[in-house]
Amino acid sequence: LTSPVSTNRRAGEMDVRLVVASGAACVAATLIAWRMGPRWRVAWLLRSSHAHYASKRYDAALTAAVAARGVATGWLGSASAEHGKALLHLAAVHAAMRQNEAALALLDECDALATRIHGPASLQHVPTLHARAEVLEEAGDMDGAVEALSRARAIRHAALGPRHPAYARACFNQAGLTVRYASGALEVSDEWRAAQVGQAA
Repeated sequence: LTSPVSTNRRAGEMDVRLVVASGAACVAATLIAWRMGPRWRVAWLLRSSHAHYASKRYDAALTAAVAARGVATGWLGSASAEHGKALLHLAAVHAAMRQNEAALALLDECDALATRIHGPASLQHVPTLHARAEVLEEAGDMDGAVEALSRARAIRHAALGPRHPAYARACFNQAGLTVRYASGALEVSDEWRAAQVGQAA
C-alpha cells in the first residue's frame, strides 16, 4: 500500500512541475509577444508611410519611414527582414522628394545587407536594383541605370533560367530603358547638330 506521505509528496511534486511548466509557457508567450511587438510597430509605421506617400504627403511619409527604420534596427537588428523593407521604402520616399543622393546611399545599404545575408547573386537584390535604376534614370545617369537593370536581369537568369516569366520581364525592362536611353541620345545629338549649324551660319 502507498502511504499518505508518499502520495502527498508525489502530488506536491506534480503541482510543482505544473507550476514550472505553466511559468515556462507564460515566459515563452511573453517572449513571443515581445518579439512580435516591434514587428507589428514596423508594419504599422510602414503602412502609415505608404498612405502618406500615396497622398504625396512626403514629409509625413518620411517621418513614419524613419521611425520604422529606427524600430527595426533597435529592436529586430540590422539583418532583419523588417529593416530591409524599411530601408527600401525610405529610399523610395527620398527619391520621391528628389533627394537622390540620400536615396542612393540607402540603396547601397540595402545592397550590402542583401549581400551579407543572401550572397551577391540572390534574387533579394532585384528590388533594390530596380529602385536604383529608377533613381539613376531620374537623375540623368542612364549608364548607371542600364547597368543596374543589366545586373538584375543577370541575377534572374542565373536564379530562374531563361524561360521564367520574371526573366522575360527583366529583358523587357532593360529593353525599354535602352530605347529611352537611345532616344535621349538622339535628341541630344539633334540639338548639338542644330547648334553647330547655327554657329556656322
